[in-house]
Amino acid sequence: MIRTALAFIKKDILIMLSYRFNFVIQIVGILIVVTIIYTLGSLVDSVDIPFLKPYGGSYFGFLMIGIAFSDYAGISINSFSGNIRDGQLTGTLEIILTSPTRLFTFLFSSSLWSYIFTTFRLFLYFLVSIFVFKLDIGKINIPAAFVIFVLSMLTFIAIGIISASLVLVFKQGDSALRRIGSVSMIVSGVLFPTEYLPSLLQNISLYLPFTYTYRGLRLSILQGHSLMLLQGDIAALTGFAIVLMVISSIAFSYAVKKAKIKGSLAQY
Repeated sequence: MIRTALAFIKKDILIMLSYRFNFVIQIVGILIVVTIIYTLGSLVDSVDIPFLKPYGGSYFGFLMIGIAFSDYAGISINSFSGNIRDGQLTGTLEIILTSPTRLFTFLFSSSLWSYIFTTFRLFLYFLVSIFVFKLDIGKINIPAAFVIFVLSMLTFIAIGIISASLVLVFKQGDSALRRIGSVSMIVSGVLFPTEYLPSLLQNISLYLPFTYTYRGLRLSILQGHSLMLLQGDIAALTGFAIVLMVISSIAFSYAVKKAKIKGSLAQY
């Protein structure tokens, strides 16, 4: 599996190098996004907003963390299903399936570079924010932030596998899940504290994993909250990770079995 993963990473790096201009555009895009975030943060910070005080009172830091880490959620929801769909459209999935490579290995390996590059983008977000716009993360609690991040990634990956399962069975089901995911992230507080939402949406946000991801990351990075202080968010994310991992495993196994019976694994 490691050899397969490395082969896919090498392939994706070669593709990226053949489109250098796109790589440059993404880097420039990060600079532009952080600049816009800083500008919005400066405007909002001129007004006293009580709901921002638990996060240090800085809307720039609040918004930057929300935008930067939302990349992982987006990659998880889109990458797995996108790779299945691309493999079906190009016919490469059929070739993969006739080799000793298992479908899950293909799915994991083909998505690995997306996570590596997203991590690179995340570091750029923080480097620009810290050294250019003076974002203060001096209080960061690294162990707490790491635990929140890992649990969130497990949850996001499970959602991505469910999305891939929908593509295998229904061919188009991932688009609905993608829209639901985008709305869910907004309701969960990627752009503003959930306390500003209507009471109904606030209640809905309690049942979404993204809510605990954003809150846990912001509190651990901006305010240095410990594992003990974040035990509620950690418990919620652990529950989501376990439940969604079980569901995704069952859904993916069912989807592969059904697609094999129908003979549609290599069709889109």
